[in-house]
Amino acid sequence: MKTFSKHSIALTLSATLLGSAGLAKADVIGDAFHPYRDQVPQFDGLTPGMVINQANVAQFRDIIDPAFLTFIEQGWV
Repeated sequence: MKTFSKHSIALTLSATLLGSAGLAKADVIGDAFHPYRDQVPQFDGLTPGMVINQANVAQFRDIIDPAFLTFIEQGWV
């Protein structure tokens, strides 16, 4: 009988925790899936569709991940 009540408590607790996850606010979920809906990130010299390569990577050094910057500088990407 004790095993049954331990399982019942665990099941009830799990259902409560999982059920409360469904109560997240719609705006929080919307922001997570659409982070650029209200404002688009911008950087001087960068335009949509632009290709960043060895020839122009230096001007974007401040906004590119350091490891990825190395890949571009060495011509791997």
